[in-house]
Amino acid sequence: MTDFTQPLLLRLCVGSTDGPRSGVWRLWSNKSDVYCGARSLASQFKVSLHEGGECNAAYTTEFARKLGGLDKLPKGQRRRDSWQRQTNVGDGLAVPVDIVFPTDYLGPIPDTHPDYDAVSFIEPAPRGSAISLIIAFGVGQPTEMEWPGMNRGFSQVGASTLPNGETVWVLKTQSVLSDHFRAETATAITRAHRGEPQWSNGVVDKTSPSMRMVLGGNGPDNRRVFADVSLHQHEA
Repeated sequence: MTDFTQPLLLRLCVGSTDGPRSGVWRLWSNKSDVYCGARSLASQFKVSLHEGGECNAAYTTEFARKLGGLDKLPKGQRRRDSWQRQTNVGDGLAVPVDIVFPTDYLGPIPDTHPDYDAVSFIEPAPRGSAISLIIAFGVGQPTEMEWPGMNRGFSQVGASTLPNGETVWVLKTQSVLSDHFRAETATAITRAHRGEPQWSNGVVDKTSPSMRMVLGGNGPDNRRVFADVSLHQHEA
């Protein structure tokens, strides 16, 4: 039986060890704050969802140092985006972040990781669609038998009751890729291959053969959407 009083700690990957896959994402809590980030970009970029409702997407101190200082970053600061999630939502949910894994942009990752046993693999959506991992906050008690959105086809990936009494859920669903997303992604991949900075919407991992990118954008209800995209698409 799952102990939902334990801090949140998930390591997730869409795909499989012997086929196209996404990067590995880590989602975790510290006290009543929740964090997420792609493992290959952990030294560069992470998302912080704080207890009071403040949410930040920021470059790390280590990344700024490697670039040569804060003045190398846009506006001379590590914070790339800041927004507010609702708190005290009653019976409702606050959804500040949606992490998207488009199947058409999973990639052939030749490098291996010795700790894949600690990673939970998620089956990809059909071609033309994407798996979405939604981070949601509310006040209901998590159980293994019932969770928010289950009557709409959402699956529960993980949950934790935080010290402040809120519950954080990680929920899985899938959606169809829009033409707008495809066009924006194609432009971003082209710019990444050219080595052009993409401070406004992308963070690129060029440290391994996996060559991945995280694209950020705005979603409905003041949430932020982060898409895990390979710079080398696999064949159908």
